[in-house]
Amino acid sequence: MNQLGPTARPLLIRRAQYADLPATAELHAALLPHGLFPRLGAGFLQRWHATYLAGEHAVAYVAVGPRGQAAPGAAPTFDGDVVGFLLGATDQGAHVEAVIAAHRRELVLAGAAALLVRPALAVHFLRTRALRYLRRLLRRRPGARTAPTGQSSADGVATAPPVAVVTAVAVVPAARGAGVGVRLLEMFLVEARSAGAPAAELVTQADREGASAFYTRLGWIAQDVHPDHDGAMVRRFRRDLATGSSLGDNRTDPDIRTDVRVRTDLSQRGDRGDRGDRADRGERTHRGRRSERG
Repeated sequence: MNQLGPTARPLLIRRAQYADLPATAELHAALLPHGLFPRLGAGFLQRWHATYLAGEHAVAYVAVGPRGQAAPGAAPTFDGDVVGFLLGATDQGAHVEAVIAAHRRELVLAGAAALLVRPALAVHFLRTRALRYLRRLLRRRPGARTAPTGQSSADGVATAPPVAVVTAVAVVPAARGAGVGVRLLEMFLVEARSAGAPAAELVTQADREGASAFYTRLGWIAQDVHPDHDGAMVRRFRRDLATGSSLGDNRTDPDIRTDVRVRTDLSQRGDRGDRGDRADRGERTHRGRRSERG
């Protein structure tokens, strides 16, 4: 994968497409290796990332550069390397329920296949996650439907308010400092608020002080610090999305640089027409409210 300097060429942020998945899986494994899913291999990551290309609550963006140099006066064609991505859900609870209802079988088969060739990881999975996953998978009948979060279920019991979650966000080192990460998060927050989420959350490893400082400067509020399923300490961040709260104004912070050449285009949502039902065959997997763990 080529490394694009942030000051050398412009970048475009758009919705992810099926052709982007090998690159986003590679970046995920290289830049966010902590947790179960990256250790299950690139094939599993691609299937999991594919589930974010479709779905009422799924969000997937990529930052891409142009391929080669545009002719003088001509607009660049942004079909080059993926240098960053973001995956998330505008309603994490509803997203997880949809994953379980629609992809239970594929999820189990893909996970089992990956674990069979990774015996040490399989032992770790059995010790740290198997019982929790089994309970979640078995608690719903195939085809069962639940009320969206924030609404009342059939028995009149109100569900918890919806919370948007940034599942994973990463930018290659050579493209950092140009505001790519800032713009990816801004776009997600705007979309989450438009979808009705009152708040957004993400989790980063507690020992990544640079990441914690970055999120704090962007207006995310640090919450609790707790161990994840692998025993690593993680810090949860929360961002208020209530009507009237300011979003997308981080360019006024002198400590946060945003390159004016980072453009955005959200005119298309994935490439569903080109890939047919391939996303429907992908495996969606619950990541809870954590951005860097399995």
